[in-house]
Amino acid sequence: MSSRSPLFRQQALEYYVQSREKAILPRLARPPVFLLLWTLLSLAALAMTVAWFGRVPVYISGSGIVIEHTIIQNGQSVNMPIALVFVPAAPAHALPLHAGTPVLLQIGTQGQSFTTTVDEVEPAVLSPDEIQKRYAPGSRVSSMITGPSMIVSVQLGPAFASQGYAGSLVNAQVQVGSTSVLSSLFGSAQLAGE
Repeated sequence: MSSRSPLFRQQALEYYVQSREKAILPRLARPPVFLLLWTLLSLAALAMTVAWFGRVPVYISGSGIVIEHTIIQNGQSVNMPIALVFVPAAPAHALPLHAGTPVLLQIGTQGQSFTTTVDEVEPAVLSPDEIQKRYAPGSRVSSMITGPSMIVSVQLGPAFASQGYAGSLVNAQVQVGSTSVLSSLFGSAQLAGE
C-alpha cells in the first residue's frame, strides 16, 4: 500500500511561509519622484533662508532743482552745479540721511539716471515757504514741495558744469535703509539703517 506522502514538498511550504512573513511596503512613488520631491524641498528651504536673511534697500522719493553754487577753490571762485533734493520729512520717523548716503538722480523728465552720494544734509526741516524763499525765489519749486522737507545737497560734478542745467528739475530716490526680503513681501517693512 502506499504511504502517505505530503501533498506539497517541504521546501515549497517553507518558501511560502517565508514570503508571507516579509513586510511588504506599498509603493507610493517611484525613486525619481522622491528625488524630485527632495529637490523641491531643498529649493524651498533655500528660498526661505534667502528671504529671511536677505536685505533689500528702501528708498524715499524726493524732487528738487539744480542750482549754481559758487565755491572758492585755489583762490578762485568756481561755479559748481549742485542738486538740491527736497525729501519729505515725517515727524514720526526720523530718516537716517547723512553724507555718503546713496542717491539715484534723474535730471529733467527724460534725462538719464545716475547714482551718486549725498554731500550734505541740512539739519533743520523746512516748510515749503521757507524753501521757496531760501533756495528758489521766483521759480516753480513750490509746486513740487507739498509739506515739510529735509534738504539734501548732491554735487553733480564737471559733467553738469554748463549753465544749461541750472534751474532743471530733479527726481531723486534716496536710500534710507534696508529691510529683509521677507518683510518687504508681506508689507510689514521695518527699516534697518546701514
